[in-house]
Order: sequence, then structure tokens, then C-alpha cells
Amino acid sequence: WEGLEVDSGTVQPGHSLSHILGPAGVSAGAITNLANETKSTYDVRNIRAQQPYWIAFDEDSVQPARYFVYQRNATQYARFDLRPPYGVT
Repeated sequence: WEGLEVDSGTVQPGHSLSHILGPAGVSAGAITNLANETKSTYDVRNIRAQQPYWIAFDEDSVQPARYFVYQRNATQYARFDLRPPYGVT
């Protein structure tokens, strides 16, 4: 996380990726592209309520968020790159 500012939260019931990433400056179009381009690796429709997440921003930047990290379970995480080319690891 060096060089990044990190916010954290918990997925709320009924919230989608747009509820989480929109306030972080990620446009609706970028969220759609992210979902489409990462579907074969991790389908964002599998994001569940009450799971923790982290959103990372470049320090001293007014740009939208750079990464979204979602805790899938006790031992697995999905890290989404929020800038083209979109990806998930």
C-alpha cells in the first residue's frame, strides 16, 4: 500500500459495485467496463453483503480510485485494477 491512501468499508445489504465505487470517483461507464472485462476471472455479481473491502487511491491525487480489494472469504481476496486495462487478481 506504499504510495496509496486506503479507505475501507463493509459491503452493505442491497449495495452493488456502483454504490461502493461511485463515491470513490469511478464513473458508471468504468464500473460497467470493469465488470465486463473481469467477469471470466471474478464476477462482481458475487460480491456479498457484510464482506470487507478496501479502496486505494494514489496519494495526493484527485484521480478516481486505483484499486478495489474485496475479501471473498477468510483467506481469499480479489484485487481489481480500476484503470484501463481493467483486471482482477
